[in-house]
Amino acid sequence: MSAKAPLTAIVTTFNSADVIALCLRSLAWADDLIVVDSGSADGTPVLAAELGARVLTHPYETPVAQKRWAIPQARHAWVLWIDSDERVGADLQAEIIAQIEAQTACAGYRIPRLNYVFGKPVRHAAYYPDYQLRLFRRDDWYIDDGVQIHEHVQLRGAVGTLDAPIHHMAHRTVDQTTAVLLIRWTTFEAQQRYSRGVRFSVWQMLARPIAAFGLRYVKQQGYRDGVRGLFVSGYWAMYLFIVYLKLWEIDHPLREIDT
Repeated sequence: MSAKAPLTAIVTTFNSADVIALCLRSLAWADDLIVVDSGSADGTPVLAAELGARVLTHPYETPVAQKRWAIPQARHAWVLWIDSDERVGADLQAEIIAQIEAQTACAGYRIPRLNYVFGKPVRHAAYYPDYQLRLFRRDDWYIDDGVQIHEHVQLRGAVGTLDAPIHHMAHRTVDQTTAVLLIRWTTFEAQQRYSRGVRFSVWQMLARPIAAFGLRYVKQQGYRDGVRGLFVSGYWAMYLFIVYLKLWEIDHPLREIDT
């Protein structure tokens, strides 16, 4: 990469040994490659160091908190944020380099994301182009207070759009999807909604998942992706159902039973 336009790539990890190697190899062209690990027990930090990453450790609280800590660790003015289950192809690499070496006036760029389910891309059910603001100037970003999950980086300046996608191995197995989407993320989502005044409602718990399934599977044509489209539509419906159960749980904490 040209010395006049160096770039830092940041990857956050937690027990990511199954995906980290392919992710980091796709970022080997970055001038500064950082892995921010939150206490992996599967050898992820060792693998990352062997692949040339600068490995930092920071306890995980929420997705937003991790971003707010990690981004200032970048050594260069341009930052590319990539998740451990994502990969950057040669076409996107070339497009990124061309844009930042052109002394662009943009503060950052949205990048389309192609999501894979069980090893194959899903192009419907809102899974593509799924734009993500992942390339930005280190000193021009911010995230609104109160956001903990599904956070969107915002910029002080113009935003451009790239054409080549990030490849996201979103759903590799049912167990992995359940652990991330239905267990971990629903907790963050429920806490965020509760802090904004949302409370449990039987009607919402029933209606919102049904509406979400209909939106993804029918209106956004998830059915065109076969079983994979059915899978993601169903899982996001279950996601909302569990979020509302956790909202109920917040107001009904477990009490010890006297014996």
